[in-house]
Amino acid sequence: MDASRKRRFSLIALAGAGFLLALLWALPDIIALNLPQILRQAGFKEVSLGVVRAGWTRLELENVALDKALSAKRLAIGFTPFGLSSLEARNLAIIARTDGKSLSLGPITLPLAGGGSGGGLPDIRLDQAKFKLETPLGQLNGLLNTETKGTSTRLRLDLSSDSQPALVAPLILTGIAGEDADGLHFAGKLNDPLHRFLIKLSANQDAKAGTQSGDMILERVEFEPGGLQLADISPLLARHLKNVSGPLEGRLALTKEGGKTMSEARLSSPGLSFESHGAVVRNLMGTLSLDRLWPPRTPAPQNFSLGLLSVGVPLGSGSFAFGLEEDGGIFIKRAALNLADGKLRLEPVRIGPDLTGTLVFQASDVDLAKLAPWFQLPGMTLGGTVDGAIPVILDKDGLKVAEAKLSAREKGFVRYRPESLPRALQDQGEAVSLMTAALRNFQYDSLALALDGQAGGETTVAFHIKGRNPDLHDGTPFEFNFRLTGPLDSLARQAYGIVSLPGQFEAKHAELR
Repeated sequence: MDASRKRRFSLIALAGAGFLLALLWALPDIIALNLPQILRQAGFKEVSLGVVRAGWTRLELENVALDKALSAKRLAIGFTPFGLSSLEARNLAIIARTDGKSLSLGPITLPLAGGGSGGGLPDIRLDQAKFKLETPLGQLNGLLNTETKGTSTRLRLDLSSDSQPALVAPLILTGIAGEDADGLHFAGKLNDPLHRFLIKLSANQDAKAGTQSGDMILERVEFEPGGLQLADISPLLARHLKNVSGPLEGRLALTKEGGKTMSEARLSSPGLSFESHGAVVRNLMGTLSLDRLWPPRTPAPQNFSLGLLSVGVPLGSGSFAFGLEEDGGIFIKRAALNLADGKLRLEPVRIGPDLTGTLVFQASDVDLAKLAPWFQLPGMTLGGTVDGAIPVILDKDGLKVAEAKLSAREKGFVRYRPESLPRALQDQGEAVSLMTAALRNFQYDSLALALDGQAGGETTVAFHIKGRNPDLHDGTPFEFNFRLTGPLDSLARQAYGIVSLPGQFEAKHAELR
């Protein structure tokens, strides 16, 4: 190659290198100039922003508006080859949504279980930043303020909800995020404005080991009537658990290692009482352990005991064991309840993910004398032992007892000797007068009870008895059918056992056949 060709080649190479250097130098400005178009191609429809500064390590924007997903008066983003280094915003507002597995901001969707960048703790400076997160359970609002000093960032997040019912009541999350040689760390707490309950929070990320972990510890909290209630934490949950009283504590742990996320949780109480969809639970004791948070799953059947269960009919005290299965179903391994010196037993049964089905309790050795206070009918005493079956139906309307049947094992008695007859039985004619006279000392040969009741509502008890009163008409045999209707499970709101309480359970309908 002659000297002139060499010089020409050198000039071309130098010009090409200069062009590439100029292109690289201008690349941030080119990207900034085309940033609105880039965002539209990403899926945003309405894009408005102004570029204040564009460089290799920092991008400053003003008057930012991306659809309804993000807006800010001023937004400055710092970055390095390792990831985000700083974030500063004024009048920031974000609307996002999640399905529990991913987070979506407008057209952009990111997995919630994504790994960290390993680039250290960003310098985040937010003043009154507003967040709105749509979740499958309702809307969650947040107002975030941060302050960074050195290698630590202090934050406060005020949580609320506009959903009806609200996903959470007003709550406050505070904490400090920091960085040291071992990685990133966070320690904080979540509490209500009156500091009646406390959840301790902690999280750690070890970039070298590639592990992440988080802990939530619910300090022992006391629910009480007129005091702290579940509605003070989550009005949504309070729709399902009402009139809560007693202590509760728990822990939730999350870990991620090798791309796999694991979770476990524990919730325990030495005696919790509540009402749910009409059912009444008193003095529930036990610990619920989960080896997966969502969908919830138990590693083995969980054992609990309770002082009383009422589902339209008071079913007494006892114990049960159940497990939450892979598909969201519930497997009840066993249930045994004590009712009026007798037993209610439930054979193993599975309830599907739709939480509907029928639980058939087999009743045996139930003492009618102890059962009599059920009816809250002053002056009534019963004698004998009954057995039978009590089906409990779970459906979209809650819990109810349907077509429960109990029958006497042998002969016994029914005595009804009130100081004065209930209004519903007064002036009802000769047939009712004969029935009430016979029931003053009725010796039955057979007795059958049929029960139907909605939890939290009224229950109907139908009596079918055959026998005689030896003091009436020379012991002439009678056969009676009559019904009592009223709020049978109101007893459960007043006591832990089948006991005689004041109050009148009137016969709203009585007939003689």
